[in-house]
Amino acid sequence: MAIKLIDEKKNFTQKYVTDLYWEYDRMSSSGQETLDKLAMWVSVETDAQLQERLSKMSKEEMKQELEKS
Repeated sequence: MAIKLIDEKKNFTQKYVTDLYWEYDRMSSSGQETLDKLAMWVSVETDAQLQERLSKMSKEEMKQELEKS
């Protein structure tokens, strides 16, 4: 029971951290740094990691990635 609760909390935290990235460009550099630290802590891809991954993708691969979401 406790493990299920921990997993649920982790999933919600990952979702909320991911949602915050929609505001990343509007955050201060300090806010961005804090969000990146939180993302790493809960195993969410940071903005820099995403940008690096996208830079290596073809347009077709990007399209497929968007369709997964």
